[in-house]
Amino acid sequence: MRALAIVICALLACMSCARPAWAGFPSDVPDRFQVQIGGTLTTVDTSVGLGLKGGRLGATVVFEDALDLPESKTIWRADGLWRFGDHHTLDFGYVDLDRENSAEIAEDIQFGKYTFLAGSRVTGRLESRFVYAAYRHDFLKLDQVRIGGTAGASVMTLGASLFASVGIVDSTGTQLEGGGEVGEEITFPVPLLGLRVDWAVSQRGAIEFYARFFYLNTSTLRGGMSENAFRYYYYPLRQLGLGIGFDKISINIPKFKSSDYVVRANYTIQGLSAYVRYAF
Repeated sequence: MRALAIVICALLACMSCARPAWAGFPSDVPDRFQVQIGGTLTTVDTSVGLGLKGGRLGATVVFEDALDLPESKTIWRADGLWRFGDHHTLDFGYVDLDRENSAEIAEDIQFGKYTFLAGSRVTGRLESRFVYAAYRHDFLKLDQVRIGGTAGASVMTLGASLFASVGIVDSTGTQLEGGGEVGEEITFPVPLLGLRVDWAVSQRGAIEFYARFFYLNTSTLRGGMSENAFRYYYYPLRQLGLGIGFDKISINIPKFKSSDYVVRANYTIQGLSAYVRYAF
């Protein structure tokens, strides 16, 4: 929050030395509707623990280390907005990231109701999807700077599973013939509150910054999520924008109780992004 306050103060301070006001934002770029598609070269860090409900959770599995899951991957994402008033905007977005890999594990892994024995070849799968929508109110709206508060939700889906054809034992120590798979997928809406800053730095250039977050502590869920982005857009044409930036999604869930399992997860997706935007 301190860093966010510094960013806002810097933007306001720069207004006094910025060039004269323009007719649009920036210049004559339309912003009633804007849609964009982009790609992010992500660095991913994932750890998941899965235990039986009412039992011991077990050790957390770092998928990138235990299963040699790729730490970097390019993903596609989509965003957009609908400005339906001088101070009122609907923001929306979608991110999807799935990964899978097989590796021979060096030590036993307890995951859910099974233990995967050292030396066995295990396939790990991770999936994540985020669908976001929020209302934004610009409480500061000037010719060059807009600052608004956002309130919305992200429908978050997280899934993790392990599979092996041999080298699996159940809770009684009995080895499973023919192998087995264990995992869990959780989907739930996450309320998000945040702040967004838009700054027209030239007639054809604009900077965007936003931060969104939540934290809950209930009988079934304890944890938090945050989304942050810093982007620069240049408009070679009135309705076409090209953007670059840095995007980050962080999830920290020490406890989530599903119908069968207790889940613990730490998940970070971050990286450099490039976007193509159409404004109309």
